[in-house]
Amino acid sequence: MYTNADSARYMLSALVQSEAAVIAIVITLSLVAVQLTASSYSTRVIDIFKKSFSLWIFVSTYIVAIIHGLWVLNVIVAIDGTPTSNNEIFIWIAFLLGIFAFGALIPYIWNILDLMKPSTVIDKLAERITKDKILATLKKMELTKEMIYSAHY
Repeated sequence: MYTNADSARYMLSALVQSEAAVIAIVITLSLVAVQLTASSYSTRVIDIFKKSFSLWIFVSTYIVAIIHGLWVLNVIVAIDGTPTSNNEIFIWIAFLLGIFAFGALIPYIWNILDLMKPSTVIDKLAERITKDKILATLKKMELTKEMIYSAHY
């Protein structure tokens, strides 16, 4: 039993549109969360979010799902209103990718909420503080002071 090509097109179109809307809303809210967290702690928090593995997995999942859905919409070939068996497989893959993408929202939101906790932010920032970085910063500050002093005299 094959799926009707028009039904598949309408469903894939709705799926791709909803995936695009979800990724736009989630990315926007994530950037607001980053801004609020950065204003509360430090602009270094931005790097924590940038290096978050879950963000890039989430974005990649949605991009793959959207691109595959658009590709399937483009290749559905109807023969008397029914797609071929190859198209049927691609349609099911697009639906399963959509389900997976929507399911990926849960761990992503969970991780973002965890990243916004003060203890997590402080731990992540503290990991980046090393003796070498402190010494390098002090050396830069000393050079800057010397440059300012020599410029005035």
